[in-house]
Amino acid sequence: MAKLVGQNLLHASENTSLESSVENEESQMSLPPFNREEPQLQQKNNEIHPSKLAEDIAMVHINQTGSFQELNGSNATGFCRIFSDFADKTSLNGVQFIKASSSLPVKVIWSLLLSAAIGAMIFHLYSMFTNYFAYTKHSQIDLSFSKLPFPAVTVCNVNIMRSSQKDKAGQALRDLINAINPQQMMEKAKDWKPTMDYSSGGDARRMDNFLDNFSMNMSFTNDRMEAQNTYFTETCKDCWEKESTSSSSNTVEYNFRELFNRESETTRDILGHQVQDLIQQCSFAGRKCMLTNFSRLHSTSYGNCYVIEYNKFISRKSGPDGGLELTLFLETDEYIPGITNGRGIQVVIHQPGTVPFPKDEGIAVAAGSQTFIGLRVVKVTRLGEPYSPCTSTDNFVTKYSKTYTRNTCQKICQEMSVRDKCHCYDESELELYDVIENPTGLKPCRNMSQLMCVSKVVFQYDGTDSSCECNNPCSETVYAKSIASRQWPSPSYADLLIQAICQEKPNSTCSVLKNKDNLNKLEDFIKLNIYFEDLNYEELSEQEDYTTTQLLSDIGGTIGLWIGLSVLSLFELVNLVTELIAYLFCIKLGNH
Repeated sequence: MAKLVGQNLLHASENTSLESSVENEESQMSLPPFNREEPQLQQKNNEIHPSKLAEDIAMVHINQTGSFQELNGSNATGFCRIFSDFADKTSLNGVQFIKASSSLPVKVIWSLLLSAAIGAMIFHLYSMFTNYFAYTKHSQIDLSFSKLPFPAVTVCNVNIMRSSQKDKAGQALRDLINAINPQQMMEKAKDWKPTMDYSSGGDARRMDNFLDNFSMNMSFTNDRMEAQNTYFTETCKDCWEKESTSSSSNTVEYNFRELFNRESETTRDILGHQVQDLIQQCSFAGRKCMLTNFSRLHSTSYGNCYVIEYNKFISRKSGPDGGLELTLFLETDEYIPGITNGRGIQVVIHQPGTVPFPKDEGIAVAAGSQTFIGLRVVKVTRLGEPYSPCTSTDNFVTKYSKTYTRNTCQKICQEMSVRDKCHCYDESELELYDVIENPTGLKPCRNMSQLMCVSKVVFQYDGTDSSCECNNPCSETVYAKSIASRQWPSPSYADLLIQAICQEKPNSTCSVLKNKDNLNKLEDFIKLNIYFEDLNYEELSEQEDYTTTQLLSDIGGTIGLWIGLSVLSLFELVNLVTELIAYLFCIKLGNH
């Protein structure tokens, strides 16, 4: 190999000497160069140029293992060659001017301009990515029109228990009812002398009143209320509740509900108002609906409530004629004196499949009235993470067979926290037991230590427990309501209603109804009209302020603005990086 290279070098040297002498003679004789051009070209095609051969030998040596090894020149020279080739071919603005210019000041100016453009581009891109990853959003409202599925409606008589059924209640509940004597309370009210209350300390004071402080002879002690008072006075030092005590009127109602909720489910069903008594007439869009369309809901505050939810109820026209109409009989003679202090119903209008909470979400409707509740539908859609946290209803439906609402989730989380920390279950939220089952092996929270634990969990729960997050639903239907009412029925129509009721009631009940004066007759009835005011509905949806498509478009515009590159031009940079990596790899391979 070396011998062959030496021979080539020798021949090349001789040819070079011969060529030099010929050229000298030509220059001396002033012969035109074209006279020897054709022979020179033929000679060069058959010979190895010495400078090219020397460069090849200096740069690359092919050894027997096939590896590449650089024998002459530095790494910097190789890098410069790669960058020089890139500068010749790239469409990146300014690079050609830096290379092509022979003036150093011009090179410096173009280098500064290119650096400034790249810096501005980086700042611009940083601003865009910051804006994109802020995940800002806005709300978009669209109006649509179509026939609408009717919401679920829950109706509760405000009287939790029928007085005629009190003998079927437990002994403690009967004793409480017997101890509440309105006549005795009236006698005490006559002798009541108001005093000033300084219990809050300092100059803060107010006039005591009879409803806050009347007393009754009751054998039942409400440990739950005692536990709450103890929690406020001993544990919750900053709570405003510790500055006052529970009023007597609230205590009576609280004690009654506590004892009523301790009755078995079967007993509570019997004690409460029955659907065939409460619902005297039902129609949807002018067509009669059946009592079988109603299902019972156990309410902590109202006893038996009834839910009408039928997926075939579709409103095809707006107004009262296209909605639900109910005629309700309140059985006010069954109201328990001293416990039920008003007449009427509680109505909840809610999304089908959700759990209603009449005390928290209900509308109070007075007795002796016809009430019109007009609805407007708002369908809300949220983006979810990372724009705003929301909960999909699918997993909730799978687990509980109910549509997700934030209120339901919070109550379930609170109940689960009670079970986990107090090792018992809270029986004060009857609505939940239509969703979650009573746990096996756990007893209700009734002794003082358990109720103290329940009070702590309930009053400290703020819905931020990371193990049980309750976000807004990702999609929900909200019903905006407008309410109007008028006195109803007229005395003559009330007599007609009573006559219809007497056909199904015992004679004793019928005689009581007929002997009532006109005012009391009217207060036994309510007419309820629920309908859509308009079949137009709003779609309120969250939209991204800065979409991925906009980001990509802005990236291209920014790079093109500052350094003049397109998407394809970016691959020039990719190619440059690839060549540099390949070059470094060859150097490393050659060193080994």
